[in-house]
Amino acid sequence: KRYLQIRHEYVNMLLTPTLLIQGGLCMTKEEKKALKASKNKAKKEGRRIRTLDPMHYVALYVMKTRNDATNYFSEKLDIGTVEEYIKKKREEGLNDFSIMHVFIAALVRMYSQHPEMNRFVRGRRIYARNNIEIVMTVKKEMKLNADDTVIKLIYPPEATAEDVYRITNEVVKSALETNDDFDGGAKALNKMPRFLMRIVMWFLEKLEFFGLVPRALTSVSPFHGSLVITSLASLCIP
Repeated sequence: KRYLQIRHEYVNMLLTPTLLIQGGLCMTKEEKKALKASKNKAKKEGRRIRTLDPMHYVALYVMKTRNDATNYFSEKLDIGTVEEYIKKKREEGLNDFSIMHVFIAALVRMYSQHPEMNRFVRGRRIYARNNIEIVMTVKKEMKLNADDTVIKLIYPPEATAEDVYRITNEVVKSALETNDDFDGGAKALNKMPRFLMRIVMWFLEKLEFFGLVPRALTSVSPFHGSLVITSLASLCIP
């Protein structure tokens, strides 16, 4: 029996690569293209856009910073219906469901329906972000002098309010219990002498300009994301 088992495993070892190769050869062009796109999406923060009006690209050399291209506006909304919706969700078992979850869910829906809002500029070039990434600051304890940490929330385009509630709470809970990769990196950088810090930052700026910053770094960086929001309730601010 042992001989048969070993022989069976050996045959599987020989057949598996063959089946994988045959499967790849049998894939259609559309399937191969989709597979390649999914791999590139995981490796890159976004894809370059080349089909916009020329004015969009010229403006990048005129308005060089975000402050140059910033518009401010304020809006008042009636949230009576939203409050009823929140009450309903809490009755369904989502105990700490709040207006923050509704707000984030609305943002996710907006980005999924209008992907042109989820773009970024790097090296005077325009890119479409591959994921919906929302950055948020939270306190590790509800105390005035408690440490802050930054979390990055990644949502699928089809996420519902319930999905947003689940993903957000899981990430927040994990951030409160442990130190994330960015916290560790920030502490390491803070220990560097000033001249060395300047050299490292200069080097990272050059990598950023040419789009060479590793995805492992941009995936945890709070400076790379679709949007940065602050939940004032989590910071004990009314």
